[in-house]
Amino acid sequence: MLTKRPLIAITTSYKGERKGGSVICGSFYLNAIWQSGGIPVAVQWTEGDDIRLDEYINEFDGFLFSGGGDVNPVHFGQTVMHDTVKFCDERDEFELALCRKAIESGKPVFGICRGEQLINVAMGGTLHQHIEDHKQADPSLTYAHKIKVTEGSHLASLLVDDTLEVNTFHHQAVDAIAPGLVVSGYSEDGYIEAFQSLAVKPYGLQIEAVQWHPERMFDKDDFSRRLIKDFVSRVALSKALRTENR
Repeated sequence: MLTKRPLIAITTSYKGERKGGSVICGSFYLNAIWQSGGIPVAVQWTEGDDIRLDEYINEFDGFLFSGGGDVNPVHFGQTVMHDTVKFCDERDEFELALCRKAIESGKPVFGICRGEQLINVAMGGTLHQHIEDHKQADPSLTYAHKIKVTEGSHLASLLVDDTLEVNTFHHQAVDAIAPGLVVSGYSEDGYIEAFQSLAVKPYGLQIEAVQWHPERMFDKDDFSRRLIKDFVSRVALSKALRTENR
């Protein structure tokens, strides 16, 4: 008998005109979620459509906020201070609304790169608008730097040894951490690279986010597989518990 996989929403980028443009969802995300036991579904932006947002929240079991462009600094109380900052207001507005509703729902949320930054902003944190030397020129299947993992964190519980090496493709980073979150990893030069929620649900951790791209390393790196499989496992358990309580 087949076990029904949990449905996991993955946010997307767009290419071309806002109307009629192409939805972009990297195959790395889709592969990693499928190989980890979930059904990945790329979700399109809404245009202030609360009904669609609510249906997303009701129908999906977990939410993965993906990488992409920058978050408009207006959402964390700043103006643009660097010419490298590029954003899409429609995507920001949709994902911030979806993120807040997802967190309110209690369902598991995972952020990757931009997704980490967006979750922090959605919960009241701020970002560094530009940092240097965190965008590698090497292919994504190579390691760029090490992570200092916080002792006792959920991230630390997934480590087999004390070394965690990651790739890096960003020029923004989390600055002030939002209320309700705690840092679980730093880069060697002191930037926040991972965080988790303080509150623990019956199924485990609700919110986890990382600045690097584990989905790109999924087929090569054991820790990347453990990290994403752990997220999907929490989504599956959350779904099972909700089904039991209906």
